[in-house]
Amino acid sequence: MKALVLTVLVCCICAPAPAFTEAPDAPLLQTGDVQGLVVTRTGHYDGSALFGYMDGGAELFREYGFVHLTAQEIRLDDQQLLVEIFRMRDSLAAFGIFSVSRAVCPGDDSSGRYWCHSSGEVQCAGGPFFIRIQTLTAGPGSEGLSAIVGRHLLRMISDRPADVPWACDEHAMPGWQRKAVLMYGPLGLQNGMPDWNDALEGGGYKSVTCVPWLLDGAPATVGWIQCASDKAAEALLERANARGKSMWRFYRRCNGAAILVIDADLPHPRLEELAETLLRK
Repeated sequence: MKALVLTVLVCCICAPAPAFTEAPDAPLLQTGDVQGLVVTRTGHYDGSALFGYMDGGAELFREYGFVHLTAQEIRLDDQQLLVEIFRMRDSLAAFGIFSVSRAVCPGDDSSGRYWCHSSGEVQCAGGPFFIRIQTLTAGPGSEGLSAIVGRHLLRMISDRPADVPWACDEHAMPGWQRKAVLMYGPLGLQNGMPDWNDALEGGGYKSVTCVPWLLDGAPATVGWIQCASDKAAEALLERANARGKSMWRFYRRCNGAAILVIDADLPHPRLEELAETLLRK
């Protein structure tokens, strides 16, 4: 099985002027919120204004239900940071854009369920907000500053984390939600699970959740495809099988409109056993 690779394909530039003046409900930073923090610029963008702000990637955000963006430039301990607070349609959409945008993060961080701290950048999700904090200047301790700001913003958000669409109880693999990737459409698939593009090209699904797994020491990918209807699930599998040898080593229809997929280089009986465990209620 090919390794699950998550890439960040979104690069941002600041537009010269805000598209509107207010962003209700956004966790807005203020000078002095963190010791030494100074807000130097705040801009708000919604609708088509996102295309003027972002150098590529706006369509991906719109696929996940973009509502508005608050972008703030701040100074903290002589370092410059860019803080982007994306308001999505709901907490699940915020998690989804986080899951396909994050880089590979070393280990887990207790700052939040959905948190990624890579070199020079923090990405996190809380409630309906996806937050990205980039360090614009290099210097001693600069990477830690983005984490300080990110934790402060998460404390300002009271909504509970998203419940990710999935087949099983989360105790089946501790921490699976931190590692899950949620996709709604073709752009999400291209960023989150490009190897599944061909099988899902015809659409018919509402969401696709994939989780990297370790089964008997072998890498695996477990997917949960939620379709719009029983008929859509049947048509999706017919298209996938019509391409010849299925790329999915194991799949099972569940409750008519859902499909459980397990892709691992293991004997079929072992995959069947895992499926039974995941679907046990």
